[in-house]
Amino acid sequence: MKKILSLSLVLILMGFFTGCLKKVQVEKTRTITTVELVQNITESGSDTQDGITVKVSPVDVNNFNQHASLNSPISYWWYAKYSDGSYVRYRDGSIKKYSETMNLNLVALPAFEVKITNSTDHVLRFSKSVIAVEDDRGNIFDALQKSDMQDYLTTNLQNQVGNKVYLYDQTQNDLRGAIRNIRLLDHNLKILPGKTVKTYAVANYGHYSLSDSKEFLLNLSKITFGLYEVPSKVNDAGENTKTVNFNFVFDVKSEQKTEKYKTYVYQ
Repeated sequence: MKKILSLSLVLILMGFFTGCLKKVQVEKTRTITTVELVQNITESGSDTQDGITVKVSPVDVNNFNQHASLNSPISYWWYAKYSDGSYVRYRDGSIKKYSETMNLNLVALPAFEVKITNSTDHVLRFSKSVIAVEDDRGNIFDALQKSDMQDYLTTNLQNQVGNKVYLYDQTQNDLRGAIRNIRLLDHNLKILPGKTVKTYAVANYGHYSLSDSKEFLLNLSKITFGLYEVPSKVNDAGENTKTVNFNFVFDVKSEQKTEKYKTYVYQ
């Protein structure tokens, strides 16, 4: 009897004090670690050779949102479950569902925005070129082809939203369309004489979330983007007679910063 009364008293007091407390916004501070890629001009090669100019800018966790074509909004749902793993059901026996939306990274980071100007008198074809990213530990990651990106979509989704969720049909169609619309620097790229195109070079590092990408870079000091065996001269039959190589070295810069943010507390 005493235990019941004590419990009732606690509940009454909790309700009383909760009713008296007000939810107010306060400003707090926290320490965060930022990471970015900065080109090392000294260690990088020339960006213009034999009438071909290549400009490379890294796409990392800091500027990813500025590249709209590399992400896509998705809507997904999952079944509600209790802590013991059983489904949460309504009175009619149907299973309760939850739904959510988010912005999905279509590529692993870092990616690279690559602008190429073809000032030669022939069509620039990359069908036999080598496109790769190398870290300072000797790991080499080949650039993905468009077909690779479709294949890696399932792995990408599992990495970012888990493997127990389901995509709506419209979202699946939108994702396939978004991937088709990315202009990749891959073996299918062709650039007409006198033209400049903006492309993206992406690789598979085994992770896709922004937090994983940040952790990946924090464990490195340098990363190199390479574009090799680019045909700078061809004969009348269109066969390559000379190729050139481009490489761009980026230093990984990290810094700890204190930032202010707003949250709510009860007072």
